[in-house]
Amino acid sequence: MSMNRRPPWQIWIDTGGTFTDCVAVDPGGGAHSCKLLSSGALRDRVDATDEDGVLRLRGASELPHNFLTGFRISPLGGGAEAEVVDHDSATGSIRVGASVLVDLEVGSAVELISGEEAPLLAARLITGTPLGTDLPPVAMRLATTRGT
Repeated sequence: MSMNRRPPWQIWIDTGGTFTDCVAVDPGGGAHSCKLLSSGALRDRVDATDEDGVLRLRGASELPHNFLTGFRISPLGGGAEAEVVDHDSATGSIRVGASVLVDLEVGSAVELISGEEAPLLAARLITGTPLGTDLPPVAMRLATTRGT
């Protein structure tokens, strides 16, 4: 490895029947971890809505800017589904491209679906890499504890 090149992210992921766990070391040596549903969906709750297609979610401000752009959102348990067209982490808000707001009110549980498998989504969460963007260089180890 050249002296100017940083080491890749070191990522270890275990996918179980319910949850996928991820631990990582970034190129600077910092430790990170996340846990998500093995279905590959993120869950959150609505804090506020407006008639312009904007929702404020409780956990959206903890994600990198535009991380949720391109995800699909729907009420937990089914209902209208819409695409997230913008995500502002400063306010924790998302703009949706359809009238999913009819099915949502403050406190409603929602699912955010990327369309990617849980290990890839975990790697995106850990590295802060939005959909449609290449992951940074990674050395990844995958395991499963799903029953056989």
